[in-house]
Amino acid sequence: MRVLPRSPVLWHALAVAVALWALSTLFRFRVLGWPFLAYLPWVGSALVLLHLLLLANRFIAPSSAEGTIQEVVRRLTFGARLVIIAFVYWAVFVAFNAGFDRSARSLQHAEVVEVGGRTLSVGVPVIYSWASLRIATETGKRPQRLILGPDEQRKFWGGESVALMVGSGRFGVPWVFSIERDEEVYFRQALELSPDARQPRKDLVRFLFDHGRWSEAAAESQRHMDAYPDDGEFAYYAGENLNLRGLDGVPFLARAVALRPTRYHCYRLAWALTRQGDSARAIEALTAASSRYPDAWEFPFLLGYHYAKSRRYAEAVASLERSEKLKPGVPDVAVALARLRAKLNPR
Repeated sequence: MRVLPRSPVLWHALAVAVALWALSTLFRFRVLGWPFLAYLPWVGSALVLLHLLLLANRFIAPSSAEGTIQEVVRRLTFGARLVIIAFVYWAVFVAFNAGFDRSARSLQHAEVVEVGGRTLSVGVPVIYSWASLRIATETGKRPQRLILGPDEQRKFWGGESVALMVGSGRFGVPWVFSIERDEEVYFRQALELSPDARQPRKDLVRFLFDHGRWSEAAAESQRHMDAYPDDGEFAYYAGENLNLRGLDGVPFLARAVALRPTRYHCYRLAWALTRQGDSARAIEALTAASSRYPDAWEFPFLLGYHYAKSRRYAEAVASLERSEKLKPGVPDVAVALARLRAKLNPR
């Protein structure tokens, strides 16, 4: 069974399509650390152009013609097939290396040394270029060259700080998931010029949270609250994000409640204290919230839990009865009440 088409015309058309796919794959999954790979788009463009010329030759020159031109065409076709096969095999390897990569993305800081001229890929409706990067973790080594896609053409310039999200690769070949302007550098530079600037530090905290640097985000959040103790909205944002990530967000949530004791803010503070197992402070916060929002069933419900945990069973029963009155039919309340009443009135 034949896999390749017998017709030379179909072969050249297939070669163009496959080369374009390989070219787009190398744009999508950019390999890091191998400088010569930045020139592969030129190889792909040359292959596309060559096969387009060979395809045109099939319609211009008679297939039965003989002579030097036909011999050159034959040799070019054979050589192009070998290069296409190698080119496609590399693209498949790159696609599998990135597509099956389950490793965590690492953040690498770099500086753009130089950005190359814009180049039009033959047969591809995009314009690409390249950039030489000096990665911070490789001080003293030669700058690495990386392909820039069409959306990055006018985005970077020499001397700019950038951040790379890098995957280690399924087969151990690092590849670039994304390249963006290194916002952290500019936020910190703004804070050096104006240490009391409000927005740059808030943006820095959001950047640190987004990139999983939670301890640093907590420290910067505290610096912001020291400078702006009345920023309740930010206090809630920082406390909730720390709480969701298993860190201590209670001081920030407590500050948010002190500044703006909304029902939801009060509940999130009580829930954070519940997760920490701090029943004494949770009871205090829930009692205040229940007095402020007497129609809210969730506060007496949590109060019942903490009273029961503190062996204050009569108060636990009273709180759960109140919760059941405010919101009838909650299964957990009925089960907890039956268990607590049994403890209060043992047979």
